Amino acid sequence: MRNVSFSMHVNIDSNYKDKTGAKLASQLIRKCVHCGFCNATCPTYQTLGDERSGPRGRISIIKDLLEGKPTSTDSLHHLDQCLLCRNCETTCPSGVQYSKIYEHGKPLMENIEKRRFWPRLIRTILKKFLLSKSFHISIFIANLFKTILPKNLRAFLPKKKRYIIPTNTNLKKQNKNFNSKSYNILLFRGCVQRSLKPTINTATELVLNAANCKTYIATDSVCCGALEGHLSDKTAKLKRVKENISHWKSTIQKHKIDFLVSAASACSYEIKDYLNIDGLSEDEKKSAKDIIKITRDISELLPQIYESLKNTIKIKEEKIAFHPPCTLQHGLKINGLIEKYFIDFGYNIETQFPEKHLCCGSAGTYSILNPKIAGELRDRKLTNLHQTGCKQILTANIGCITHLQSKSDKPVKHWIEKLAEDL
Repeated sequence: MRNVSFSMHVNIDSNYKDKTGAKLASQLIRKCVHCGFCNATCPTYQTLGDERSGPRGRISIIKDLLEGKPTSTDSLHHLDQCLLCRNCETTCPSGVQYSKIYEHGKPLMENIEKRRFWPRLIRTILKKFLLSKSFHISIFIANLFKTILPKNLRAFLPKKKRYIIPTNTNLKKQNKNFNSKSYNILLFRGCVQRSLKPTINTATELVLNAANCKTYIATDSVCCGALEGHLSDKTAKLKRVKENISHWKSTIQKHKIDFLVSAASACSYEIKDYLNIDGLSEDEKKSAKDIIKITRDISELLPQIYESLKNTIKIKEEKIAFHPPCTLQHGLKINGLIEKYFIDFGYNIETQFPEKHLCCGSAGTYSILNPKIAGELRDRKLTNLHQTGCKQILTANIGCITHLQSKSDKPVKHWIEKLAEDL
């Protein structure tokens, strides 16, 4: 049967004509030609086989909403099943910005449709738990009552810390020996990463110091806004973003910062997307633009720090595999960079394995809200990774690490931890 493609025109309903999000979504939908290429790489479509659980189907659901056609709780359920992995954006030949359509359309659906009791309750708990300023204290308390928590919440909590980065006794000494080519780094530690696996930030500091960079910690930072985005809390997200812009602006000026760095690819992507957030003042937009210019995922500093590290890294002969997070390969469009430099360092790293492009199922809060699909995707990813014969798995985002490690019998680490261990 011949595949007929056409552009999707939206006859926007009068109830939405004055709403900015609705207008933006309708404009973006027009680029979609309904070809279905996106479904071929969509994890939920591949898992469920339901047109409504693929990007094309979800765009149609949002289009129907904007045109005032009937919707239901099931309509919202199909939107909730989206991982927002952006694999479809990598695949789409028409350049449809699906994630933006989704981000503008889903809140409109939430205004008219209500979730069932249990999904609604879990989201309420997550908002109190994950978005708390005392998140690390919440983690400690949750661990005390771990045995009585639901299984999907237990899986989110850290296991016994088996892989600890040793304290580098030369750290202070290295701090005093910066050469004229060193960089001033402002390190954003994140909220989940700082609480679930603080060794990643420690490792980042050690590696940057070994490369003669001076590292400042963004101590006044709050969540980058990614978690609020996952939970559709636009008000809380805007508040966090405004706070970060204010804190970072003054710190960057005070210490003449060259790069604002995050070791979580999800945070890196979120920060680089600050200009697309509604509600910023003109001054905040200008500051956000300046911040984005110097924002780097830690992987993007590899070209700058490689020469300083190449003779310092002590390679251990063992096979490793690298899982690229969706925020790295589909969000930031960083493909093969980490693998390239690990090969240059001399590591035995497996760079190719089946379904490398597919999401592992973590996707922020997704593994808690949709544990069945997330579990299937995790098991599928681990099967492909384990078939490489690797001794350990490296990745670049805290969510992927905790999700994969919950089922893997092999160590799952951030790649920066591996470099720090081998200094």
